[in-house]
Amino acid sequence: MDQLEVVALVLLLLGGFSLLLARAGWTAVGSWERGTRANRDSGRNIILLGLMLGAGGCAYVLSWIGTVWSGITSLLLSVVAVVAAFGYLILGLRHRRRYGPPPRPGERYASKRMVG
Repeated sequence: MDQLEVVALVLLLLGGFSLLLARAGWTAVGSWERGTRANRDSGRNIILLGLMLGAGGCAYVLSWIGTVWSGITSLLLSVVAVVAAFGYLILGLRHRRRYGPPPRPGERYASKRMVG
């Protein structure tokens, strides 16, 4: 394994997942009311998106190595990325019209704009 491959793998794993956790945390405690359905759903979608991107990137880097174990690991990470992509797509389609229009400038919380 070349040094560039090791650096790319570490950056994808640590950088991608730390940005993912930071973004999911920011969504969960954003400017809207904490614990609303919109925050939980968007946090879950961000986690799926980050898992898809991180696993897909790591699978791509591991596919460069060429050993049997890296190939198996790359295949498993690719399966995780595909499952996360389908989950992200399905949840995005299910929830696309659930929360109604954006809040007006005077409204404080997202719970006031929930559509039945």
